Amino acid sequence: MSFSTSNTLIIKPRDFSISIISDEYTSAPSREGYVGSGEPALDFGYIVTTSGKTAADEVLIKVTGPAQVIGGRSYCLFSSDDGTAKVPFPATLSFITRSGTTQTYDAGCDDSWRDMTDALWLTTPWTDISGEVGQMDKTTVKFSIPMDNAISLRTVDDNGWFGEVSASGEIHVQATWRNIN
Repeated sequence: MSFSTSNTLIIKPRDFSISIISDEYTSAPSREGYVGSGEPALDFGYIVTTSGKTAADEVLIKVTGPAQVIGGRSYCLFSSDDGTAKVPFPATLSFITRSGTTQTYDAGCDDSWRDMTDALWLTTPWTDISGEVGQMDKTTVKFSIPMDNAISLRTVDDNGWFGEVSASGEIHVQATWRNIN
């Protein structure tokens, strides 16, 4: 009499994902404006989407780009084409929370993760081809660069400036799921 052994590995597809896209559905949205009192901010809207068996346990967001800390606060650094003028601009990340309030982070371009788990997520259930169920959660985030802050009237070397300055950066998101069966 013989007993054969069997090693069977059952792999269940589990697609966990997070994405961020401009709310105008372009890969590199851009804005331009003027610096001064009463000038409107440069606002960028984004849609963050997670998908998984459950909602993510933690969702984080950060802004990266040229930056400088001045007086303990991080600023995004805009530069002239020739690099001689470097101008600081504050920048914020904001979103609506589950309780209906607006959470605003003074982010600058400091490359630091901020928690947005408490955002107001719109949930859509899904069922995949194998019958597994899960959910997609979406929310919106605004990245805003004020144009009316007095610090932006001078360069980081404390000189006046005129002409054009520009900067580019990236917004990153990450999601964590824990205790997934």
